[in-house]
Amino acid sequence: MSAPAAGWLYPFLLVMLSASWAGRMKHWTFWEWIGYGALWVGAIVIAADQSLKLSSAPLRLYVSGLLESPLWGFSPLACLTVGSAILVSRHFEWIGRKERLSEIAIRPVSVSGPPAIEIRFEKRAPYEVSDVQNGHVLSTVRIGIRNVGGSALSNCRVYIEKISPPPYLPGGDGPRQLADSGFTIRWDDPEKFVDVATHWDHVNQYRFQTPQGWFAETLNFLDDSIVRTIVIKVEAFECQRSASFKISTDAEKAIHLDYIGYVA
Repeated sequence: MSAPAAGWLYPFLLVMLSASWAGRMKHWTFWEWIGYGALWVGAIVIAADQSLKLSSAPLRLYVSGLLESPLWGFSPLACLTVGSAILVSRHFEWIGRKERLSEIAIRPVSVSGPPAIEIRFEKRAPYEVSDVQNGHVLSTVRIGIRNVGGSALSNCRVYIEKISPPPYLPGGDGPRQLADSGFTIRWDDPEKFVDVATHWDHVNQYRFQTPQGWFAETLNFLDDSIVRTIVIKVEAFECQRSASFKISTDAEKAIHLDYIGYVA
């Protein structure tokens, strides 16, 4: 193999190695980055050395002092030796063992058991919030969804399954899918919040957070003077669960939920 080809082979192999490590880089510590950086510096020096030697005579004459420098000549060997030593030491946990143990301690692991859904609500933020927009107050109520099982919950969809008393709306008290649907929750994911309904303080109606539509959109609003009971269903591919709530507004036109219980 010619010297120029050999000079470019190592940087190429390092790039290929980088691609194979890309998925694990987010778990690297300080030591992995130092070792990998040393390898890259060595590769860059080797590639630059071959490029300069193949360049035009005036350029080689201009950088002759650099090419003949002992520091330049031995820097790739030093970088490769240091980088390799660090990565080998990390692999056998001769250095950075404390960091490794801390990483293992906080890394989430799956738990055994069937998939299970928990529907959460409390009478506080972030379940009940109010925002001022254009001089008016928009109040929002939302539920929290947690995966308390041992496997991921896929294609999760949230429905207003039943409304009582039934409103005078298209579909009556039939199911209405909320806009924030079609998500996946792992067992180690944080609580997922889904908006249920919103209410402006200058109107006498509220609407469920179903997907917006131009056609007959005004028919999706409910009279806020009527206290209703709703059933919210969270349906995943693996399992489903429903809970009952009371939905109402107060004197300041803020919307509220009151948790009643799970529906068998």
